[in-house]
Amino acid sequence: MKPLHKILSAHCKKLNKIIVLMSTGSDEELVHEFRVQFKKIRAIVRLTGNLKTPPSLKELYTAAGKVRELQLLKNQLFNIQSVDQLPQFYAFIDNQISITINTLKNKAANGYEKEIETLLNNAKEHLTTKQVQKFIDKKTAALDHKAHGANKADSTIHDARKIIKDLIYSFHTLEEMELEKFYLSSAEKEFLHTISIELGIFQDWCTILSYLSLTKLRSLPEAEKQALKKIRVNFLRTKREAKAIIIHQLNELSLIPIKTS
Repeated sequence: MKPLHKILSAHCKKLNKIIVLMSTGSDEELVHEFRVQFKKIRAIVRLTGNLKTPPSLKELYTAAGKVRELQLLKNQLFNIQSVDQLPQFYAFIDNQISITINTLKNKAANGYEKEIETLLNNAKEHLTTKQVQKFIDKKTAALDHKAHGANKADSTIHDARKIIKDLIYSFHTLEEMELEKFYLSSAEKEFLHTISIELGIFQDWCTILSYLSLTKLRSLPEAEKQALKKIRVNFLRTKREAKAIIIHQLNELSLIPIKTS
């Protein structure tokens, strides 16, 4: 079994390198890499049950998320309407992207070596079976409640997505550690991977639509406002279709139990 501390240290080194790069540039791929690496570290933290993700890193992750949201919105709109058809709205998006990227760069420039060092100093050398079992029991119970409860609001589905992501990243960590007592079968991996993709698509539509609320469209010229209202109607329809797929998959979640040997 590989030491947990060694795995956490490797991920922290990668994260720190990305943060240094983000202090001078924040393209989509770099933001994506940072978010993925952060989630891997957060999964390890949650697996242990006694570590805490540094608040400053959480703030940096939130700032990176804002950049991603706006880039996602712009990319999705660009597939439908050119810049000359929505000049003021694209100008608004570009301005917001510029602001959020500058915020992200400034936060990244602060440096996070001390926070990362503190996290590593507090980490134990190994992860115990008891810690892992407690984490899995807690997450699977929470997921079962979200998946099979009567409430299927957007927020409930989003909560289910976060739990599934936690499980996926955590089992990646357990594989890295070569802790064979806890595993996912190929079918379980495929199911969780598939549903996490669908959940991600649904969440993206929720994010995009949050920027197309009727309140935010009020100040635009009438032509742009009407064009975006039509786009919003189509996006809402797509979101509902994505939600229907998700609800069906969540209802079948019990067919793929997470086992331990």
